[in-house]
Amino acid sequence: GWTLDDIDCQGTDPANVTIIDSGQGVSVDLQAAEDVTCTFTNSQLSTGIELLKSDGGIIVGQGSSFAYTLTYTNTGELDLENVTITETVPGNTTFDAGGSTSGWSCDDESAAGTTCEFGIGTLASGAEGSVQFGLNVDIIWEPDPDTGACGPQPEDPQVNNTASIVGSSANEDAEDSDSDTTPIAVFCDDVSGMLTVEKIVASGDQSQSFEFTGSDSEHGFGVFNLAGGDSQSFDLPLGTYSVSESVPAGWSLDSAECSGDSEPENIEIGPEGNVTCTFTNRQLEADIEIIKSDGGIIVGQGSSFVYTLSYTNTGELDLTDVIIGESVPANTTFDTSGPDAGAWDCSSGSCTYVIGDLPAGASGSIQFPLVVDMLWEPNPYSGLCGAEPKDPQVDNTGMIIGTSVFGEVEDSDSESTPISVFCEEIPIGEPVPIPTTSPAGLAALAIVLMGLAQIVLYRRRRIQDD
Repeated sequence: GWTLDDIDCQGTDPANVTIIDSGQGVSVDLQAAEDVTCTFTNSQLSTGIELLKSDGGIIVGQGSSFAYTLTYTNTGELDLENVTITETVPGNTTFDAGGSTSGWSCDDESAAGTTCEFGIGTLASGAEGSVQFGLNVDIIWEPDPDTGACGPQPEDPQVNNTASIVGSSANEDAEDSDSDTTPIAVFCDDVSGMLTVEKIVASGDQSQSFEFTGSDSEHGFGVFNLAGGDSQSFDLPLGTYSVSESVPAGWSLDSAECSGDSEPENIEIGPEGNVTCTFTNRQLEADIEIIKSDGGIIVGQGSSFVYTLSYTNTGELDLTDVIIGESVPANTTFDTSGPDAGAWDCSSGSCTYVIGDLPAGASGSIQFPLVVDMLWEPNPYSGLCGAEPKDPQVDNTGMIIGTSVFGEVEDSDSESTPISVFCEEIPIGEPVPIPTTSPAGLAALAIVLMGLAQIVLYRRRRIQDD
């Protein structure tokens, strides 16, 4: 660990001085009465070692691997023994044996804080070398698995690392260390899912607009409208949502289904896929029916009878302003004293019965009373019956009308009721006892005679006409 720098002998002829033992000693030819002084000058040899750590100036990506290059040099004058490099796996990383020089003491994927050593052994003065210390970056900025949203960005994402080297010599140990800071490029994209709502109109007006309400207006999933065949998609953060439809009057919601295991009230948007919810609507039918019946009777001339008007809301919609209309048919008059007569208003020449509201499926009946005013009877002068009336019957049609949300609906029904007619002639010339012994009898006789005279004149005129 030392060097002999110089030997200087004074007090004799230099020719008498001989350096021996490779400069480590001196031989002096000492003469009589001669004093010689020899001075040996020594210096201790230096020890030194240097370690340089470098990442190559890279910016490493999250989840990737990289290596530090550790370059070492014996900068002293003495050889070094037991030279060892020591590393500690830094935070945000694990040890990568595959990216390292073989010989490190730690296992692959050793966690942060693990001490790793690499033995170099003997390192001669001036000798140098390098090793690789590989690391896996395990810091990852990623979205929350439940919400899909990225949290706050990690502060100062980097790898801070210090390596040291030490070796022993005859004089003293040599050591050095070096640090490096490697920035980590972190990134995070919010994970979202697609929710699609589509509208199907199974029957009815395809242009009808349907209003929907989603449960997250903050992300645009609020109130929106769709017509038949339309759809709308929403890019939403992961989570649970719901969507509802406001069914317009006159429509039914036949089905509302979502793909996967979701339902409109509980839609799960996850990273595994998109969800489609389909709403199927149908326009409700409006209809009404009226049936008119006389009960199958044959009505006698001059008698009373009724038509029974049975009505039913046969549609799926409630009806308002429901009215039955009737016209008093030929050969009849309205029977003001008949059944349900007071429910009819015949002041305008036709008759109406106001039902008002008639819910879907509701029904009822009303009677329309009539008197047959058709009479086949003998002529009061001739006593003879004229020709029998042709097709003696009552022909009648009843109508019903109501209003739904889509407009008016109506129906009608007709009935023909046969009239039984008869006429019995009064024979002319058949003796009719008339009392003549009283003023009343004389008056009756006068009337009869006047009637006979008119008949005679009538027949004469017909003969003349013929």
